[in-house]
Amino acid sequence: MLRFMAPALLAVRCLPAAVSVTILSNPAAQVFTADGSGCSAGGYTAPQALNWTPGASCTVTFVSPASGGAGRQFVFNSWQDGAATNPRTIVAPAQSVGRRGPVSGWQALGSWTVQ
Repeated sequence: MLRFMAPALLAVRCLPAAVSVTILSNPAAQVFTADGSGCSAGGYTAPQALNWTPGASCTVTFVSPASGGAGRQFVFNSWQDGAATNPRTIVAPAQSVGRRGPVSGWQALGSWTVQ
């Protein structure tokens, strides 16, 4: 009796070791912290590109209110999608996403109001 065995197929999904996540602010130069497992934990000034583990859940907290100089204060207003939560948990994408040419990554923009 002859038996034919089909070759086994193995599918492997390779994820990048890190994805680039850029935190921006409008106006620029606002201070924030990032924290969480798989995140580049620490204090930063926007804009800042960070390398996070794909799928990592990271908490970003902008300092608010922040000095705007000359007796002004900047108060955190909202994210680019309209959410007003600060701090905010951001889940890193599974892979870098191309944006405008050779730059790859994911961006989060926080906006501010002057008081």
